[in-house]
Amino acid sequence: MILAMTRPLSTDLSRGDVRPYFLWDDDISVEEFRMGLRGEDRARADVYLARLLREAKYEDVWRFTTPQEIANRLPIVAPRLGRSRGLWEFLIGVWRERGLVA
Repeated sequence: MILAMTRPLSTDLSRGDVRPYFLWDDDISVEEFRMGLRGEDRARADVYLARLLREAKYEDVWRFTTPQEIANRLPIVAPRLGRSRGLWEFLIGVWRERGLVA
């Protein structure tokens, strides 16, 4: 069964009403994604963070999270990062060595 997507995909992440380009298969808005990322449902928040780190352009990641948050949650989300896992583990490692994240 194919579900109709109601929100247009967009690279304009300043608009809360559009679907972020990196959620091409999930019909949620930028604002819903942001709330889910910060919500009390930690399992959902971890899935959202993994999607962000795996699918979004590097420069767009910072619209939604911080290096410290990634460092804190990387052990949990790393198994969901696919080929981008090495990049994020490397970055967090360098940032830790330089004292940029705890």
